[in-house]
Amino acid sequence: MFNLNTTHIKKETKNKEMLFNSILKRNSLNYRFLRIVIPISVLSFIFIFFIFEVLITNISNSLSERFVGQKVIYDKGRMLSPLLNEINLAKNLAKNDTIIQWALDEQDTLKKINGLTQLETFRKIFKDQSYFFVIEQSGNYYFNDAKNQYQNNQLRYTLSESKEKDSWYYATKKSPKDCQLNVNNDPELSVTKVWINCLVKHQHKIIGIIGTGIDLSQYVQEVLVNHDNTLLNMIVDKNGAIQAHPNIENIDFHSISKEDADKKTIYNLIHSPKERNELKITFNETKQQTDFVSKLFIHINGIKTLIGISYIQEFDWFNLTLVKTDTWSLGKFFVPLAALVFGSIILIFFISTLINHKLVLSRIYHLNHATNKIKLNEFTLDLKDESSDEIGQLSNNFIEMTNIIQQKQSELFQAKIFAEQANQIKSQFLSNLSHETRTPMSIILGMTDLALKKGLEGKERNYVEKANTAARNLSQLIEKMLDFSEIEAGKKSINAEKLDLDSFLNELKLNFDHEALAKQITITVINENEPVDDYYADKKHLHTALSELLENAIKFTPNEGEVFLSVSTEPLGDDEIGLHFKVKDTGIGISEEQKHHLFQLFFQIDGSNTRKFGGVGLGLIYAKTIIESMNGKIWVESEPGEGSTFHLEVIIKKHL
Repeated sequence: MFNLNTTHIKKETKNKEMLFNSILKRNSLNYRFLRIVIPISVLSFIFIFFIFEVLITNISNSLSERFVGQKVIYDKGRMLSPLLNEINLAKNLAKNDTIIQWALDEQDTLKKINGLTQLETFRKIFKDQSYFFVIEQSGNYYFNDAKNQYQNNQLRYTLSESKEKDSWYYATKKSPKDCQLNVNNDPELSVTKVWINCLVKHQHKIIGIIGTGIDLSQYVQEVLVNHDNTLLNMIVDKNGAIQAHPNIENIDFHSISKEDADKKTIYNLIHSPKERNELKITFNETKQQTDFVSKLFIHINGIKTLIGISYIQEFDWFNLTLVKTDTWSLGKFFVPLAALVFGSIILIFFISTLINHKLVLSRIYHLNHATNKIKLNEFTLDLKDESSDEIGQLSNNFIEMTNIIQQKQSELFQAKIFAEQANQIKSQFLSNLSHETRTPMSIILGMTDLALKKGLEGKERNYVEKANTAARNLSQLIEKMLDFSEIEAGKKSINAEKLDLDSFLNELKLNFDHEALAKQITITVINENEPVDDYYADKKHLHTALSELLENAIKFTPNEGEVFLSVSTEPLGDDEIGLHFKVKDTGIGISEEQKHHLFQLFFQIDGSNTRKFGGVGLGLIYAKTIIESMNGKIWVESEPGEGSTFHLEVIIKKHL
């Protein structure tokens, strides 16, 4: 126990020495702080009884107003950042020539396909990954969301002037603004969002309205919610209608199509007509000075509150921060009693605050302001600090970091452009390859089939058979690559069909019996389930993926080996069931290193120059891509020389 205490005492002494040395370091903030504060604090006792009450009042007011001013500006930046980006994207979509051409001729099939393709491209860029498009001529409303649940069914309904829920559309058309914001609850789509409505025009004529939305609950959570119950943030429009509030029940939905008397406004929370009028006047004054922050004391629900107000010119909205006036209060009974006892301490603290503001807070404020500018993608900063203390070093390091971020941002943007161009080139290449090879391949297959029917014998027949087989294999490979590319791009749709597991498994076995017989391999099918009539799945995709696994198993299994195909089921609910397929072989097996690359494009287990096994390394990644497009998964268990077991799991429906 003695040794333990001695060690602890030595450690504490060392820590105190390090702290003392840090305080006395000439370039440190602590040293400069103490050098100024100590002499001033001695003299401060003389003035304490004369200035104490004034100082307390000034501190309280100053902290309240300064806090509100900075909080309003900070919240305005947080709110603008996501909305401005989405508005710019929506404006670009509204000016897209493909969209305009479709709106002018909605019934043209090609223009419709191109238009929907353009909408889907923008959907993946929008933060909410959703879009809507109303075509003026027909009133048709097209929509898709982040879950892509309306794929190939984007036309949701047709708008009508007689329906109240569609009044937003006709109200939007009357506004001179190209883009408007509307907080709206759509019962047809079961969504509540901040909608961005942009006019689609052709030759100054409105031909539709297009846009996207930001989920209101998520937006409020990110921008407005505070865990401090002394603070309240909200956003109101030019008429005072509440557009965003931590309590969603206070939000005025459908403001764009309501009469003023029916709106939920901030004025409803103010009982005094005089204070309502003062708030309206303050709104008008703030609107005249875009970067100005107004502050106003007013009673909200009977409680005296300080309101900070900033105008958001881009949306014609006001951002409000409400703080209770007693947030910074020390209490009226505490002040006179504590004045005599703690007066000197409070005065020293106040003077220290002024000095600290000079040495620390003002410089940190510049850093904070620079951070807000970077959030808005503004990199023109004036932060050079000649001081050699910690904040000076931090400021200079911040400048270097900002330059690196700007450079990396530019590099990433260029890389994104190059990647998109490369992907377009790949898709175009595969499409061209399909058109350029199908016709000559069909001719080769037709001619060789015809030649084989003519009764060729000997070497001639052998040559033609080889040509015919090679042409079929090449044709299948090209089709597989094109299919793979379409699945990657999300263009393959899922088509559910009735699935009889016994027939399905036997058909798979039958397709590979000839290939297995050539190597004297036995294929065993095992169905571990009770017969069930109503299974529904995408048979084509499932058949293709399992065929790749069976072909792979037979290829890597030596003569007279065995291949097992089995399936088991697991109930997952009233309407879903899990299928677990296994393809097991007695082949060469797979090492741990090979497993890491097994599902990579064009990877082959046998990579030697004198390869024993054929193929181009497309089968397994093709199977994996198919299964993942069905929200399933695929994996392997294997040891070298012990064979391999490929597992495939998908979830299917019991009923259509």
